[in-house]
Amino acid sequence: MGRNERNPAPHNLAFAASAIGFIALGVSANRFARLFNPQTIAVIGGRDAEAVIKQCHKLGFDGEIWPVNQRRKMLGGVPCYQNLADLPAPPDAAFVAVNAEMAIGVVKQLAEAGAGGAIIYAAGFNEAGEVGGDRQARLVAAAGSMPILGPNCYGVVNATARAALWPDEHGLKPCSEGIAFISQSGNIAINVSMQQRGLPVSHLVALGNQAQTGISSVIEALAADPTVTGFGLYLETIGDPADFTRAALAAHNEAKPIVAIKAGRSEQGAATAFTHTASLAGEDAVVDAFLRRLGVLRVGSLGSLVECLKLLSIHGRLAGNNLITLSCSGGEAAMMADLATAFDVRFEPIPVEHHAAIKATLNEYVHLTNPFDYHTFIWHDHERLEACYEAVLQSRYDLALLILDLPRADRCDLSAWQAPLDAFVRAAMAVGAPAGVVTSLGESLPEATADRLIAQGIVPFCGFERALEAVSLAARKNLIADTPITGVRVAADTVKLDEWRAKRLFRSIGIPAPAGHLCHSAAEAIAASEHLGFPVALKAAGTEIAHKSEMGAVVLNLQNADQLAAAAERLLSISPAVLLERMVTNAVCEILIGLNNDPVLGPYLVIASGGIMTEIIDDAQTLLLPLVDHELDEALAKLQIWPLIQGFRGRPAADLAALKATVHKLADAAMDDRIGLVECEINPLMLLPAGQGAIAADALARITN
Repeated sequence: MGRNERNPAPHNLAFAASAIGFIALGVSANRFARLFNPQTIAVIGGRDAEAVIKQCHKLGFDGEIWPVNQRRKMLGGVPCYQNLADLPAPPDAAFVAVNAEMAIGVVKQLAEAGAGGAIIYAAGFNEAGEVGGDRQARLVAAAGSMPILGPNCYGVVNATARAALWPDEHGLKPCSEGIAFISQSGNIAINVSMQQRGLPVSHLVALGNQAQTGISSVIEALAADPTVTGFGLYLETIGDPADFTRAALAAHNEAKPIVAIKAGRSEQGAATAFTHTASLAGEDAVVDAFLRRLGVLRVGSLGSLVECLKLLSIHGRLAGNNLITLSCSGGEAAMMADLATAFDVRFEPIPVEHHAAIKATLNEYVHLTNPFDYHTFIWHDHERLEACYEAVLQSRYDLALLILDLPRADRCDLSAWQAPLDAFVRAAMAVGAPAGVVTSLGESLPEATADRLIAQGIVPFCGFERALEAVSLAARKNLIADTPITGVRVAADTVKLDEWRAKRLFRSIGIPAPAGHLCHSAAEAIAASEHLGFPVALKAAGTEIAHKSEMGAVVLNLQNADQLAAAAERLLSISPAVLLERMVTNAVCEILIGLNNDPVLGPYLVIASGGIMTEIIDDAQTLLLPLVDHELDEALAKLQIWPLIQGFRGRPAADLAALKATVHKLADAAMDDRIGLVECEINPLMLLPAGQGAIAADALARITN
């Protein structure tokens, strides 16, 4: 029975009864169901509309296609309707390929008639300045509650429904399930569709201007689709953080992983004059913290995205990062071991209890190492080769990888390589161990072979480095924080606090600072030193002196009154007051802790190597607020200074509990509107030996006025 037989409707779409009937059909848990999985498609326009018909036929769409064009009788071999009102029923999906102004009227007609949704191909909207912005607002108003994608977008391809509302070439083929790739760039979407690495892609969605429908809405809609196994994203902007959070959690609840590329870097030079914090984090690090909190795996290239999604689609998240690789070449084994040092993976030795079973399949010249080189002695003995593979896989690594580059099919005989490949597949299936095949070069794994491996539950990896990156990401603990981000906190009127006042603020929230005095003359400083005792530190005071070390406005380890007097005279020439403090002499290491606000994602903390090391090494971690304990633990462990905190080469360990307590106190203060703390930096926080605490040796702050 056809769609029209199931849903009889008047011939003229203008009738309200028709609209009501088809609007009711679309009211469900998924308002995008008809648009993404259509059985009837209207194409409005000329050449580009005809291209959509061609792509639908090419993919094998077996529903109805209704071209609308007043100047042509046929479009793509299909008879045309003169007007939208002539269509036999409201279409599930429409591809609108007319100019921008005409598109608004067409969308209004479709919405009033009860269409399931529309793709707006035309440009000339928000990207075209003020006139285009007004036009886009009218387009959204015309659509009302009807879903639209775009404008200025390619649309959507659903390979499981064989529907291609897409006016250009793409590389998808019919499939029963696969990942959904959603992109804010049409060309990037096309590029992913053309990959020949075996990744099944069920949906291709290009979003264009996202006038009404953003990436979050599409993720949420497709998360409920049983044919979607996971998501690949190309992001230029996150959009509304709350919407994206809801979408990511919807995918997580359906056990559908998200791998994303986030493009764009932001220069925040204007924000760095007061503290280091903004420059250490920047927009990109804050976005990274946001995605990490939601369990979204971020990669830097399309190749990494494809390889990671292949692994996740077949084996899901790995139990750990302990790998074993099998090859018949010492060179390949050595290369894999060398490359692995750049990634969070481990090659643990083969357990002793499995040695005998493995050795029984080999000769005396083979050493049981990991990466494992089994040599070529058994290359043509397929039974022994399979027994070797099976014995190794019984050692139960988190993932076992066969290194095997297949020769060129146009010049070589593949049979000698196919037998070892088949033996490995049989061994992996017999043991039930997570397994993959990896090539050193991407072109050494033909697409047909990759397709077969995926069908057999074996991951076909193209390239050592991308495989290692995928493993390290898939092994990452998937601790989705149930703590939402705070969001933007606007502080229109703020005041800077100099070091003296900032430390008074920090003491009030429980963060210790050195004993000190604010002095306005050398004599006053000498008198104050009698109460503090030597050695002391002396600093120029004032809100305009942010980075004192760079200005020579800090003098440390003053041992007597004469040294203090000379330093005070010099510093008072550049500042109306000086801050005299007792020296902290027994610190294990120095840490920077900063607070700032992202214009989209709200308040965040930065933890970094402190003191002069802040300027020397790139060693910073960014955390969104509210603070999540496991994120703090992971961030501290990633710092290059972490070995010092733990106690390096016989040195005493630092007071880690005091460090964590300081971070929590600062985070709590940032979330307390009564304090009004909008920006601050402690640099350095002096970490004393375990049990002795931590002291804020230098600090700046900005609070609401």
